[in-house]
Amino acid sequence: MGILLDTLNISNDIYSKSEIDSKINSINEEIETKADKATTLAGYGITDALGHTNITNCIVSIPENIKYEISSDNTLLTIKAGSLIYNPDGSSFTLEVDAVASNINQYNNIRIICVNNVSKTQVVNIDNDVLYSGSQPVISSGSQQNYYYWYDFMNSSMKSSTDKGITWNDAGLSLPIARVMVENNKITKVTPFNCLGFFGRAVFCTPGLIVAVPNGRNEDGSLNNTVTANTSILTNGNTDGFENRSEVWCGNAGIIMAQPDAYKYIEADNRNVAVNYDNEPRNWVYVGNTKHDGNRIIDFEPRSVFRAIDYSDYKSLHGLDIEGKELISLLSSPSARYENLQLQATEATYIAPGNGYFTICKATSVANEYIWMRNETTMLSMNNYTPTSANQTRLFLPARKGDNVTIGYSAAGALAYFRFVYLEGDE
Repeated sequence: MGILLDTLNISNDIYSKSEIDSKINSINEEIETKADKATTLAGYGITDALGHTNITNCIVSIPENIKYEISSDNTLLTIKAGSLIYNPDGSSFTLEVDAVASNINQYNNIRIICVNNVSKTQVVNIDNDVLYSGSQPVISSGSQQNYYYWYDFMNSSMKSSTDKGITWNDAGLSLPIARVMVENNKITKVTPFNCLGFFGRAVFCTPGLIVAVPNGRNEDGSLNNTVTANTSILTNGNTDGFENRSEVWCGNAGIIMAQPDAYKYIEADNRNVAVNYDNEPRNWVYVGNTKHDGNRIIDFEPRSVFRAIDYSDYKSLHGLDIEGKELISLLSSPSARYENLQLQATEATYIAPGNGYFTICKATSVANEYIWMRNETTMLSMNNYTPTSANQTRLFLPARKGDNVTIGYSAAGALAYFRFVYLEGDE
């Protein structure tokens, strides 16, 4: 027995489960008939049941080509066998064995990870400060460095110089596969370049990215979206005029970088418009943010989830089938993406960098040492202690982006990890 949900109201009558199921099926069939089949995800074999006929303005799929693992002491980065690696010319290869980014813990800066595309077993980590892209770089003769790397995307090649840019030769490298931050000789953050990445002043997109570009509405009000799958290497190196950050947009015309808030999604029209230009529609989808230091890109945060979902008149989750509900449940689950944090003195307060969980593991030196966490924003709290010596205390606490979380501890042993684990659906 239950209450029947209709398109515009909730009835006061009581209905059987079979009657409710029948109504839900009817609603789903009506949603299906509204879709423009030529421009929906079904044409790409995507039937994830999450309102796929009404999805707009979003990344539909990013293949997780780069598989990696960080050692427990945060000193080694291993690129796992099975990772799909792309070269600047669009060719690709799959790692057949695990490959370690050697000596990465000897540095304390931003490292860009590439793979030797000759041996296909050697992982190279490069100082971000010696990277160039676009036209041939001019390097000061007074530079302290001898080695430089240049992504000549106009000729689809990666080049290197050992004489401060006087001569350039084939570097024998793939496109970058990750950005790694090393601090105090420890790996603190890894951003894998799954389809989207950067090198020098350029952003690039490898094959496999699928986006749903908003393209107006049909006569009945349903969404008319253009689903585009990228099949080649797209590159854009225009960072002129960007002081701190830019937005990266992809579409059927390529990849661009734009000033923050240069484009805006108009839901009523199902359009992206250029608000800082002519306010006319643009066929782009927002895929990530870059950070700059004036000379080159220093960080990239890709969007890895849906940006906007429109169920038309049907807002209730009761209309979803089991697969759709499972996908929604997955988006609120912990992901494999995390950020290592620096543990401060006891009772220090930390700001949650996203939606997810603070988690910590710290050894004890004597019995009854403890760790506790308290979310000062929501007042949720948790604590843990071990009644024996030479043990470990482990704890986690959920937090929303911007929440203040205080962590206190008496555990005096070695820190195994302190990190923030993002939710699967967090950007």
